Amino acid sequence: MSGELITQRSLVQIQPPQPTPCIAGCHLPCGVCTVSRVAGKPYFTYILWSPSGQRFYVGISEDPSRRLDQHNQGISRWTARYRPWQLVRVERFTSYTDARKRELLLKMQKSGRGLFQLTGLDPAVFLRTPKGS
Repeated sequence: MSGELITQRSLVQIQPPQPTPCIAGCHLPCGVCTVSRVAGKPYFTYILWSPSGQRFYVGISEDPSRRLDQHNQGISRWTARYRPWQLVRVERFTSYTDARKRELLLKMQKSGRGLFQLTGLDPAVFLRTPKGS
């Protein structure tokens, strides 16, 4: 036995932290939609438009229509300020990773010209009035 290295595999698996649902019972941590990462399940990147706030919101969800309802109910603190929201684009992906990459790419556009180029949305439909007018 001398000089032999004995190794054992641990049977303990460390799980990543799980989101804690909000106290309102909506199953959303901190007002953000939780997304299970089940293989083979479709994920969607969605774009919302707020006519009153004149701004876009880009998100990811397994069910964009349900998520729109949540945004319009005021569950998310940030989007509650700019209600009501309209669902203006939905893109389907076969994996969470692909949907997340697209979400981040769209968010990097900061609602500018790149957002319109990447999505094909018509800028004329989303006219913004200058602040203070």
